[in-house]
Amino acid sequence: MISNSGGTQRKRDASTPPPAIIVGKIYAEWCGHCTALIPEWNKLLKEFKNDARIKFVKFGDTEKNKNLGVTVEGQIADFNLKHNTQLASSGYPTIFIYYGDKLEYYNGERNQFEMSKWIRSCLANLPKQMKGGKASSRRSKGTRKTWFDRIFATRRSRGKTARKMV
Repeated sequence: MISNSGGTQRKRDASTPPPAIIVGKIYAEWCGHCTALIPEWNKLLKEFKNDARIKFVKFGDTEKNKNLGVTVEGQIADFNLKHNTQLASSGYPTIFIYYGDKLEYYNGERNQFEMSKWIRSCLANLPKQMKGGKASSRRSKGTRKTWFDRIFATRRSRGKTARKMV
């Protein structure tokens, strides 16, 4: 079973490869910046909900977790143990991506557009075997292309190099 950020469980098909990247946030219910991030985070989840290469996780300092005896530090420690990494948080919200054996923290504007560009740049930097052996601009049949994919696919087809987004 896989837990997505919405708290629901969904089964992974045996033919579906594991996610290539994990996008996460560390937050607290009482944090004003975290509360302001919620609508933008939800837009991001919606944008990438059909992309099997990405898994969203969140580690929260919430009343529900406190009642269950779960701490943010414990959630981070579990993640570090499972992925053999050194995820840490010095404040809320902390947004990160883990892929391959790289851990990156997000320092840009907290809006869907900028966070989406960051995620896509990480996807573009994945080794070919983590992309399923396909070029990153190709999509599987039945997958809807976003406006971002359409714009940059057009630029690539004209022989222009898309500007590197960091």
